[in-house]
Amino acid sequence: MIPFEGEPLRVQNLHYSECPVCGEKVVLPAQSKLNEVAYADAKKAKLGLWSCGKIEAFRKKWELTQHAAASLFGGGANAFSKYERGEVIHSKSMDLLMRMFDEVEDVRLLLTEEAKMSLPSVPSWETVIIGAAPKARASAKTLIGSYKSVVAHAANGDRWQDYDVAYGS
Repeated sequence: MIPFEGEPLRVQNLHYSECPVCGEKVVLPAQSKLNEVAYADAKKAKLGLWSCGKIEAFRKKWELTQHAAASLFGGGANAFSKYERGEVIHSKSMDLLMRMFDEVEDVRLLLTEEAKMSLPSVPSWETVIIGAAPKARASAKTLIGSYKSVVAHAANGDRWQDYDVAYGS
């Protein structure tokens, strides 16, 4: 148990070595690094934040280097290295930004456009128009630019037709 925000916090999976002769317990340098991550993850869990491993998995899912993630989300050049090693606990707003990026395509598109970056994993939008062709496409960039209406191109038999699709109010 360690004190955290005025309360005891249980940290599990701590690493140490024990002498088989005398029973003395010591923490070796490699074990200390693992323990730092365990401490950070316990604190992050208490605060409702992503763990060190979740941040690394998120970054790799979107094929971002640590430097690219820092450029996209902020926090400084070495921020994501520190978040992943448990050296720094990221803010609630950083956590929310990463979660929104992960879950909402419009957020990904807006942030990558502002940062002048591209993501190889960003899927294209597919819109199905009832009563028309089985598939129509509208670019996500077009959808961000105007939530009012989008011109979608749909196959109708062997020819393409334009459809005006309204979004929002």
